[in-house]
Amino acid sequence: MDDLTVKFSLCYPDPAFPAKAADTALQIWPSEALIAGATSGAKSWIEKPVGTGPYVLKEWRKGDQLILEANPNYWGEKAKVPTLVFRWSAEAAQRLLELQSGNVNGIDNPGPDDFAVIEGDADLTLYPRAGTNIFYVA
Repeated sequence: MDDLTVKFSLCYPDPAFPAKAADTALQIWPSEALIAGATSGAKSWIEKPVGTGPYVLKEWRKGDQLILEANPNYWGEKAKVPTLVFRWSAEAAQRLLELQSGNVNGIDNPGPDDFAVIEGDADLTLYPRAGTNIFYVA
């Protein structure tokens, strides 16, 4: 094992561990970022994220859009496109109109009535996915 490898030793098998490890509560941070965050307040960790992925944060307008740029220092497979823009819209109808007009390349969470519309449009493809929320019932 090297300095860049993290090993988790669980007390018992946990099939939900991969989902838990992907949650923000289990983020792995460099010690210098943790120390800086501890002295400046936890909010700085949210506003100045630390990452090692194929993209880095360029701009974040909360509630409006998030812009990511290709990370030139990424060690793995290079980013496929130079810039990603994620925009928020609370209205499913608005998201569908943006998709149909070609203003966006994809949307998440189409409205329940929009599934049939997307499937019926030869220019669009519906990619079903599992929900992103996990609930445990005891």
